Amino acid sequence: MKGWFGKKIKAFIDKNGNVVINLKFDNACGFSEGLARVLKGDKWGFIDKTGRAVVKPQFDDASDFFEGFAAVEIKGKKGFVDKNSKMAVEAKYDDAGRFSDALAPVCLSSKWGFTDRDGKLFIKPKYDEAREFVNNAAPVKLKSKWGVINKMEKFVVEPIYEEIGIFCEGFARVKKSSK
Repeated sequence: MKGWFGKKIKAFIDKNGNVVINLKFDNACGFSEGLARVLKGDKWGFIDKTGRAVVKPQFDDASDFFEGFAAVEIKGKKGFVDKNSKMAVEAKYDDAGRFSDALAPVCLSSKWGFTDRDGKLFIKPKYDEAREFVNNAAPVKLKSKWGVINKMEKFVVEPIYEEIGIFCEGFARVKKSSK
C-alpha cells in the first residue's frame, strides 16, 4: 500500500503552506478521524495531528479509521484496532470492510457476515459478499445475486441484481440483467 500519490510523504502542511508535522516515517496517508496511517519499514501504524505515534507501526496493512476503528492485517488475517492501540476485534478474518452503523463486514472461509465493535459476530458469515450497513441497510450477495438486508437479516430488497452499490442519501445504484 502506498501513501498519497505513491510518493514518500515527509511532512504535512497547513492551508497556509506552513509545515506542521515533519515525519520520521517512510510514508503517510491522509488524516481520518484525527489520525493518519504511517509506514515505517514494512509496518503500518497511526499518528495524531501533532505527529505522535498513537498506534505504533506494527501492522502488515491498515485502513483509515471509521467510527473509531481501523481494519488492520497481521500475518494475513484482518481485525480491528481502536484509537487507543487496543485490538478491539481479533485479527482472525480473511478480509474486512469498515465499520458503519456499528457493524463491519468480515469474511471467514470465503463467506461474509458482520461483526460488532466487541468482536462478536452479529450476523454469521453466509453471504458470498457484503458491504457496509448504512441506515440499517447492507447490500449482500447470495447465490450470484445482490440484495439488501436489514440488521435482523431480513431482505428488504430481494437478491435479484447483478450489481448494487452502497446506499447514499437513500439511493443505491443497481444493475439488473436484461434477460
